[in-house]
Amino acid sequence: MYSAVNQFRAANNVGPAKFDDLVSHYCHLHCIAMTKCGGIYHAEPYLLDGWSEAVGWCAFQDNVTSIKHILVDGVFGNSSQHRNLILSAPVLACAIHINNWQVYATIRGKY
Repeated sequence: MYSAVNQFRAANNVGPAKFDDLVSHYCHLHCIAMTKCGGIYHAEPYLLDGWSEAVGWCAFQDNVTSIKHILVDGVFGNSSQHRNLILSAPVLACAIHINNWQVYATIRGKY
């Protein structure tokens, strides 16, 4: 997911982001939790520790690379708030989780 995010940033004339691997792990746990409830939702603010969050989902595609670009370029890129998070936050964290042909994604950014 890191490469898809940085490719999106490059296509919008923004330099690469730094990624926080620990918070990316938390993003993955959040994605797993969303698969268990069967829908997308934002984490409680007290769990975010100052991070902003974008969540989304899509149906499984041909391969994981396609999924990442559909999520970043389409789902998140077409939402002004999510797009702003990806392009403006200097530090990002992200993850996806695939379950039953559904792909859940979380991106978090810290300003």
